[in-house]
Amino acid sequence: QDVLATDLENELVVLNPNNNQMYNLNSSGRLLWQALPASELRLQEILHQKYHISQEVSRKDVETLLKALESRNLVYLSHE
Repeated sequence: QDVLATDLENELVVLNPNNNQMYNLNSSGRLLWQALPASELRLQEILHQKYHISQEVSRKDVETLLKALESRNLVYLSHE
């Protein structure tokens, strides 16, 4: 089933209907979620541009978010 998302302007509530678990994404998580599907590099660029953080920090933040979303079966990543 598809994941359900409710936009609350500064955050996003995501529901996995397979296990009825809800997850809150903060404003940066919301920004990245709304950019999906996008490459990991593109997501890093979006975060870097929006929040003026270093590329290293944006890389780590994107990697952390994507791993968390994947572990909760909210996204499926291509590991090529």
